[in-house]
Amino acid sequence: MPRTLPSAHHAQTIVLAVALAAAGCASVQDQPDATTPPDDGGIAEDGADNNDGGEADGETDGPEACLPQCTPGERVCVDPASGDTRFRLCVTASDGCPVWGPPTECTPGTFCEEGRCVETCTDTCDPEGAVRCGSVAERQTCVRGPQGCLVWGTPEPWCGSGLRCTGAAECVPCEHECSEGEIRCASSRDIRACAADAAGCRLWAAPVRCPGTEVCWDSRCTAACYDLCAAGARRCLGAEYQTCQRFSAPTPCLAWTGPFPCPSGRSCVGEGICPTCTDACTEGAARCATATSHQRCERSPATGCTAWTTAVSCDARERCEGDGTCVPICTDACPTPGARECGPDGAPRRCVVGALGCTEWVSDAACAPVANGSNVCVDGACSLTCDGGFLRCGPAACRTSCTPWAQQNPAPPVEDLAAIDFAGNTVWAVGNYGVVARSDDAGAAWRNVGFAPDATHLRGVEFVDADLGWAVGDGGVVLRSVDGGRNWAAQAAGTTANLRSVSFADASRGWAVGDGGTIIATTDGGATWTPQSSGVASNLLSVHFVSASTGWAAGAGGRILRTSNGGVVWVPQTSGTTADIQSVRFVDANVGWAAGGNYVLRTTNGGAAWTAFYRSTIWCLGVRGVSDSTATVVGQSGRIEATTDGGAIWTARTTGVTSHLNAIAFLDASRAVVVGQAGTAITSPNSGVTWVDRRSGILDGIRAIRFVGPLRGWAAGLSGRILATSDGGAAWTPQTSGTTRNLAGTWFVDANRGWAVGDAGTIVATSNGGAAWSVQASATVSNLAGVHFPDASNGWAVGSVAGGTPVFYTPDGGGTWQAMVVPGVPAVTMSGVWFNPCSGAICRGWIVGTGGTIRYTTNYGTSWQTPTATGTTQTLYGVQFVNDTTGFAVGAGGTVVATTNGGATWTVRGTAVTATLFDIEFASVTVGYAVGSGATLLKTTDGGTSWNARPVPTGRALRGVAFADASVGWVAGDSGTILATRSGGE
Repeated sequence: MPRTLPSAHHAQTIVLAVALAAAGCASVQDQPDATTPPDDGGIAEDGADNNDGGEADGETDGPEACLPQCTPGERVCVDPASGDTRFRLCVTASDGCPVWGPPTECTPGTFCEEGRCVETCTDTCDPEGAVRCGSVAERQTCVRGPQGCLVWGTPEPWCGSGLRCTGAAECVPCEHECSEGEIRCASSRDIRACAADAAGCRLWAAPVRCPGTEVCWDSRCTAACYDLCAAGARRCLGAEYQTCQRFSAPTPCLAWTGPFPCPSGRSCVGEGICPTCTDACTEGAARCATATSHQRCERSPATGCTAWTTAVSCDARERCEGDGTCVPICTDACPTPGARECGPDGAPRRCVVGALGCTEWVSDAACAPVANGSNVCVDGACSLTCDGGFLRCGPAACRTSCTPWAQQNPAPPVEDLAAIDFAGNTVWAVGNYGVVARSDDAGAAWRNVGFAPDATHLRGVEFVDADLGWAVGDGGVVLRSVDGGRNWAAQAAGTTANLRSVSFADASRGWAVGDGGTIIATTDGGATWTPQSSGVASNLLSVHFVSASTGWAAGAGGRILRTSNGGVVWVPQTSGTTADIQSVRFVDANVGWAAGGNYVLRTTNGGAAWTAFYRSTIWCLGVRGVSDSTATVVGQSGRIEATTDGGAIWTARTTGVTSHLNAIAFLDASRAVVVGQAGTAITSPNSGVTWVDRRSGILDGIRAIRFVGPLRGWAAGLSGRILATSDGGAAWTPQTSGTTRNLAGTWFVDANRGWAVGDAGTIVATSNGGAAWSVQASATVSNLAGVHFPDASNGWAVGSVAGGTPVFYTPDGGGTWQAMVVPGVPAVTMSGVWFNPCSGAICRGWIVGTGGTIRYTTNYGTSWQTPTATGTTQTLYGVQFVNDTTGFAVGAGGTVVATTNGGATWTVRGTAVTATLFDIEFASVTVGYAVGSGATLLKTTDGGTSWNARPVPTGRALRGVAFADASVGWVAGDSGTILATRSGGE
């Protein structure tokens, strides 16, 4: 089997030759009984080629390669291990490869032990059963031999291919010295190949001489050397370096020398550089540069030293931790932004994109417990179900009425109306303190409907039909009505900015704008509102959409914005003015009008260009156009101007009102409705040429109100005004009082008999429910402030001091009145009076007045007693007792004082207001109400221990209060204001 290496001309066959050479050497070891070493035609000592088999074209057999089977001179016993008389000696074959020679007999009388011929055996291993490697691929076991000694037994195959036997017969993976097929020079004349031993481990074979005069160069046998590198070049070989130098004969060519170690144990880097700088870090190390970036330690090929690389950012959803590893910051906790569900705590929650870019659940407020119903999370939203007999009012309230207070007089209420809208002939107006007024006949007659929860100021209104509409206002309030405005449910707007205007393209898609550039939008009828970017920080005052995609918003500083994609992007337009634009309205996608300051603006190309018309005589607040030529603008001091030629000429219209006009609507080309300050409502049937004032009800201030039962009631006030109702206030009818003096107090003992008192000692009385009133002689010319009758005969009136006393008494229903002496208070005005039902000689009563004055009597006022303490020096205006011992009085500075001993001593009960309280009414022993200036309404449900403010839909002072029971009641005050509740004001 040939074991020759090819010449330099056939280097491509080296791998095959080495494999054959390795196989040839192995064959000797596999034939232990051979009598002579195999002669494979080796290379002569001088390198001459001894193979005469002939090679084509001058090619010759190359040098052989083998792996030694043994060490020359080594001896080994021929099996069996003990008791045999033969051994073998390791000899060098003619090819220079050590091999085992033929078996040789020991001298007679001896036997072979451990390769020696001995006469007596000795233990050569211990203990019995021990194992060792017999060769790189075999093992031997310590056994008891035929001579009785412990000897190593016959080698047996042990390790598989690729495993080498070592130590106590352990098989370990080969540690290969070289790669399969690799060849290299051993000297200038010798070449060495990589071959596998019996275990399959790759080792460098013994060097063999190149044939003839060839030299070994560049890992091959060749006739002459050649340059392998450039003189002076350097390179790294592992941690060491090499240089390119010229060698001497017989290979006088450039080649790589070394390798040589770098000084100080440094490792070679780059192009054979031994570093002289200082390492900044350990090569291959990593660290975090910031919370979201990392660096690696790398060796510079230029300097040979290590340094930290430029920081590399982690991915968007990763952060850097520990040894510079980017780890996920978060995982998506929910599937789709905007998705909703009920959380594990039962509260609604929604899916949002968090600051780190991952979706996460955000919990909303837990569903609030609701009296008279249940409020639980369903499909990610609080779902309110009210008990039988209760209405669903807002998102979390069940009440007997969704309108805690209804404005009964006047209509519209005397509050500023800010916005108007219509559907067919139905018109709505909204304004301050949450008032909502409605007309079903194009503005001719108005009735007050609805009431925004908490008396929030409303700034905008939009109805898409006679039932479905929205109103927006202060504090981000968005309300929705499905019953024409009678009841309103709050929607979550996602903002606390004041909202100024609202526009809907249809029942689902709408927009609202407000302070700070706020724009919010909905695509589901307001169930959810999402913010849109306006690109401005100034207040937006008006918005109008002509379709689901096209709309405009306008506001402070002359800002006008337009969108053509439903608000995804808002683009600024040039208005030509810096005045605040209060109103913007479009006739269609091209023709639009805007107004604000002293300007009216017009566009005929969707706002690409605006034409400004200066109106120096009017401060513009609202505008409506019906075409590109015809428009009407309303503004301050009751001014209205109109144009029919596109704004070139404006004509002033006579309105008959002087209040500011805030909004206008054209129901068609002819019919117009305008609303404004102090409840103003006017209409025009002829395109604004003439106007009619449509307010109804009295506007004179009301000072007192009294009901006997839930239906019959009276209200008295300035200029001798008396109003009466027989239907709980649904309609109030003026009555002829017989006086034009201001009336300050009234009292009825039943549906027929009643009295009213006022300025200059005025007392009027009726015995037929007010069908007729007659003047009674009061015995005084001083102003009277209060009157009270515990029965049809006995009555008292109190007022200012003009004739020496502030108290007057009648024992006969007012047939005769007489002055009563009140010791100690001759110069004190008394404003409130109350008497409990009289019984025989006992008739308990109380009067209150200036400086915290209180007097009480038990004998019809024949004598009066002074409390030891009144608890206040504030002027008191109203007083009421719920029994003979427990009573309350109210007055200036939010004062409420109470007594539990019939008036002997009084203590202050704290309130959260400083307004002047004018009247008090207890509907039961525990439930009571007090009213006062600044639309103040206080309520107690614990018998007067604590008082809490309740919102009402007015800003007017409230001066009188009357309740038929704990739920049904009325309050009245300035500007003819009368409010009614059927739910105790809740």
